[in-house]
Amino acid sequence: MSNPKRTGPIAVLESLAAMAENVEKHFITAMTLVFGLILLYNLVLRALNIQGLTWIEEFSRYMLVVTTLLGCSIAVKHKGHMVMDTAIAFLPVRSGHIIQGLGYLLCGAMYVYLGVYAWRWTGRLIRMNKSVESIDFPLWPIWVLATYAILTMGLRYLAQTVKSFGNAARGEAIVSEQDAEIARALAEEKERKKARRGGMAGKAGD
Repeated sequence: MSNPKRTGPIAVLESLAAMAENVEKHFITAMTLVFGLILLYNLVLRALNIQGLTWIEEFSRYMLVVTTLLGCSIAVKHKGHMVMDTAIAFLPVRSGHIIQGLGYLLCGAMYVYLGVYAWRWTGRLIRMNKSVESIDFPLWPIWVLATYAILTMGLRYLAQTVKSFGNAARGEAIVSEQDAEIARALAEEKERKKARRGGMAGKAGD
């Protein structure tokens, strides 16, 4: 049974969240590809005893941190983090969802606090005109990206909190992440088989 299509403010928020996630994924892919190629270029130069780009290693470390935080934030939305949900699955339905929601709430509050702290620290970096070590480039844009990743992680944990409490109110069954992953894989395989059958039927009709 398909979920009813949402309308109103909830639909707008979900649309904006989907757009933000799409931008984040493209950013992670682009940064990983670009800095990976530049690091490879630096390695070739070093092998030839040629001085490479000194600032690349520092910026690569920054981008590793930023892209990791962004990836973790996206994983929160899709419940992609490793969890111990065996005990929760054996609890009464409503109790399990409530405990799960409290865990999400704790994580969300912690990351929102860290995000606010990071935002304030970014403001200090701007006032101090702090630059990175290797070249004359301001440090604050990197912290803006890190702050965004931390704040979105906190907000996504809070969104999962609301969903867990909503599931508790509706009394929905608790599905472990492993079972959910298996169900998604089976559904995808079913769709692939259906598409193949449709393609074969079209060829037979020709």
